Amino acid sequence: MGKIALSIGPFHVYWYGMVIALAVVSAIASGIFQAKLRGQQTERIVDIALYGVPVAVICARIYYVITNWTLYAEQPGEMFFLWHGGLSFAGAVFGLLLTIILYSKWEKISFWYWADILAPGLALAQAIGVIANFVNQEAFGLPTSQPWGIYIDFNCRPAGYEQFDFFHPLFLYESLSAFLLFLLLTAVAIYQARCGRVKAGIVFLGYLIFLAMVRFILEGMYISRTDILGQLTAEQIISLLTMGICSWLVRAKIKE
Repeated sequence: MGKIALSIGPFHVYWYGMVIALAVVSAIASGIFQAKLRGQQTERIVDIALYGVPVAVICARIYYVITNWTLYAEQPGEMFFLWHGGLSFAGAVFGLLLTIILYSKWEKISFWYWADILAPGLALAQAIGVIANFVNQEAFGLPTSQPWGIYIDFNCRPAGYEQFDFFHPLFLYESLSAFLLFLLLTAVAIYQARCGRVKAGIVFLGYLIFLAMVRFILEGMYISRTDILGQLTAEQIISLLTMGICSWLVRAKIKE
């Protein structure tokens, strides 16, 4: 599969962008469903998306560049070419989190309440969005002889691994786990909306813990990783902090 989906004259539409767009639309659809389930205004989901998507994309790129600076140190101009790949979903979630905080303060609505509404959609967007890595042949792991290994073109293989053909499809592992989480969070959110026995914020915090856990595990399986503290990468350290803070917040909410 080529990277270009279609061309109109000198303009190209990339598969990478189309997958990301599908992920965004899916998250919005999930949020609208959750809002309707609670009898809330669906227009708020659209508002959050209009503000949040640009911020999320910027933060996703910044996060990726910072945690993979060795890839851009010699060619800093490359960091502006988003269509070449390189968006961190963790960074996108941070950008959206910032947007929800500011939006909830501006509109005087409950941050935790609306974060729970959006949480299942974030998991679905993650499940779809990471497939973009398949198109760009990036975010794969160590070589493998397993039947589900993905073939990587010679020019996309890291230095020292040119002799290997198949690698662990880490994006597939992340996609499948995120989709299962989407189903679980949707079920919990529906129960929360109908019974009200789940404290506001638990669904969203559960998603953040999952995201941090998956990123911590997968980061340790990447070929191109840069350790900054012993055998931990910057993203793994951030993931550990996220899991710790969110676990503390969950415990505090349960005790409320």
